[in-house]
Amino acid sequence: MGTYFILDSLEKLFGTFQLGPVSLNLEEKDYLVLLGTTGCGKTSLLRSIVGIRGKIMNSIFLDGRDIGILSPQKRNIGYVAQASDLFPHLSVRKNIAFGLAYQNITAQEKQRRIGRYLDLFNLVKQADQPIATLSGGENKRTAMARSLIVEPKILLLDEPLGMLDQNGRKAMLKTLKIIHDELQTTTIHVTHDRHEAWRIAKQCAVMDRGRIIQTGTVAEMVRKPKTRFVAEFLGGTNIFRATFDGIHARLGWTDLTLPAPVTYSNGWVLIRPELITLNSENNECKIPGVVKALHDFGEYVEVDVAASGSLESAQSDSIELKVHMPLAGANRIEEGQQVFLDWRDESLHAFGET
Repeated sequence: MGTYFILDSLEKLFGTFQLGPVSLNLEEKDYLVLLGTTGCGKTSLLRSIVGIRGKIMNSIFLDGRDIGILSPQKRNIGYVAQASDLFPHLSVRKNIAFGLAYQNITAQEKQRRIGRYLDLFNLVKQADQPIATLSGGENKRTAMARSLIVEPKILLLDEPLGMLDQNGRKAMLKTLKIIHDELQTTTIHVTHDRHEAWRIAKQCAVMDRGRIIQTGTVAEMVRKPKTRFVAEFLGGTNIFRATFDGIHARLGWTDLTLPAPVTYSNGWVLIRPELITLNSENNECKIPGVVKALHDFGEYVEVDVAASGSLESAQSDSIELKVHMPLAGANRIEEGQQVFLDWRDESLHAFGET
């Protein structure tokens, strides 16, 4: 299968904001979550792909065609904006059916699709309601159904979970997964929330200051970030400056062994908090520490540990490490307790200054 969607060094200037160059490849049926902070250019990128920001030649290719030269209505793209932009004077049914008026299909096919998408998005009971009566989740589902009923080649979602409460977000994530499993529409899902990526994405990309700085699977991005920005944005809390000599990393407060040698001499070491174990006995563990605080986040407990390179310096010369423990194991840990931290060498990740 060839590459289905390509951004080839897409660039555009919006006032003083420079978007790009942005390059990105997606296979057909991929689900990519594009992450980035507010103002980094995520929405501008989507609008450029849709064509709202004007034509851009030789940069946007979909299913073998340069669509950047086409008007928005000819690009065959489904787009759900942050505000949904539904027609307030039309019912749910008529909103969903709106795009079908411009397709060359029979009345029977039109009714078949309307029924299918009302059912698929669980909107049968709300079909004849006005838009003003919908909940936030129903509003989003209506907007997605309207975009997908015309069978676009790619779907762009701009913060689809925005303005939903926690329960609404969980329900919408479940809906998004069901819909993608059913329709297999190639999708780019924009958000600033990394937890959305962890729960739904097959592929992930991180954007900063108008550029995509890393792409890969969620596991690759979380475990092996290429920059400190990516590491921190994806929840990496234990990031330490280091000097390197082959497989040896010197952090100042301790020396660590890397899983493979590196060629650069300066950079950073990441130790993911969920890959660290706490033990009450030494048993040749990596470093000692003292528990400073425990924070119960429901799904796991975050433990703040004052850690150091030796038992003698554990109290006076230490740095803070965060450890994520399952609830079942955290009940044996308490503040002030002497502990020993351990991890597998392959759990460490080193990266350079860039």
